[in-house]
Amino acid sequence: MIQANSKIRSFNFQSKHRLSYLSIYLFTILTGFPSNLLALCALIQKLRTKATPNSILLLNLTISDLCFLAFLSFKVVEMAAGRWSLPEFLCPLSGLLYFSTIYSSTLFLTAVSVERYLGVAYPIHYKLRRHSAYAAVASLGLWVCSFAHCSIVYITEFHRDNYSHEMCYKNFTGEQLVILLPVRLELGLILFLVPSAITCFCYFGFMRIVISSLHISKSKKQRAVGLVAATLVVFIICFSPYNISHVVGFIQGKDPPWRDEALLFSTLNPCLDPIIFYFSSSAVQRSCWAFLAQVRWFCTLPSLDPGEKGDKIGVAGLKWRLAGCGTGRKGGDQTGGVMGSEGWGLGKKKDAKRDSCRLQSLGRKEENMKKCEETQHPVS
Repeated sequence: MIQANSKIRSFNFQSKHRLSYLSIYLFTILTGFPSNLLALCALIQKLRTKATPNSILLLNLTISDLCFLAFLSFKVVEMAAGRWSLPEFLCPLSGLLYFSTIYSSTLFLTAVSVERYLGVAYPIHYKLRRHSAYAAVASLGLWVCSFAHCSIVYITEFHRDNYSHEMCYKNFTGEQLVILLPVRLELGLILFLVPSAITCFCYFGFMRIVISSLHISKSKKQRAVGLVAATLVVFIICFSPYNISHVVGFIQGKDPPWRDEALLFSTLNPCLDPIIFYFSSSAVQRSCWAFLAQVRWFCTLPSLDPGEKGDKIGVAGLKWRLAGCGTGRKGGDQTGGVMGSEGWGLGKKKDAKRDSCRLQSLGRKEENMKKCEETQHPVS
């Protein structure tokens, strides 16, 4: 009876929701891959110059998102075909990596919140004991923790007697659910509820200290608010529905009918994590502004006059630098910050003054050229 109901739900799922699922999967891949790759390049460059615990944790979070997106392509193939058409050994492997990266993202977001809180609550003691090697060891432990807890996904799918080519990790028997439902509840408690409580405690304390501090600038306070808000949105929207389905499934003794829709919210995590990267790392901020500046430069039509092309590009570039987008230095900010492991300065005053002088010089040059043209070609 349970198998018959599961097949009916599978048929309804394929006929009603395939297009919407495919749209969300493709949207996540198309937006998540470029943004996470941009963050990955910025964090790798940061690590080459100066490795910090925050950058190491963010790098692991980025790798987790990229792994999730890579195996999400298997879901796209499955949903497009309406069945699992890939080799059988890929089904348990993709399930293991799919769910492990979801929970590893939760753990790394929690680790970032702890690192931020310690940086502002105990700045002296934490600075004396703050080493990037500790963050690397902690990251390895978090990877092992997530994969060890989610290994039940691989074991359950690999040793199934009722394996079919309909959908991967679906249509479990009553005997299998007796084992699987308590394990899911343990995943929700250990890998979601506990990290969520730790994250809320750390970020509430972080916000209380930052907002009440008088020597922290308004821009840094706004950036702290953005970091906390983005992290809480990820926990509430992406992770809460799916983990609530574990509790409901354990109480009811069966998979909730809305479990697939709850899991769909977790798919949006790689799209929202880059927002956290932006507020957490100045290196990612500079990479984003540099990328947008390049896109704007390519989208701008060049001047037809080759004599003016170099000056106009120079003026635009200097204006972009004076706006605060290009004054960052390689290897992180030059000014220290109380917001954690990285400062949020925009460069040295000498560079800004020099760029301002160059901009004024180029502006005067353009005015002289215009006057010369008006003299040679007066308007009748």
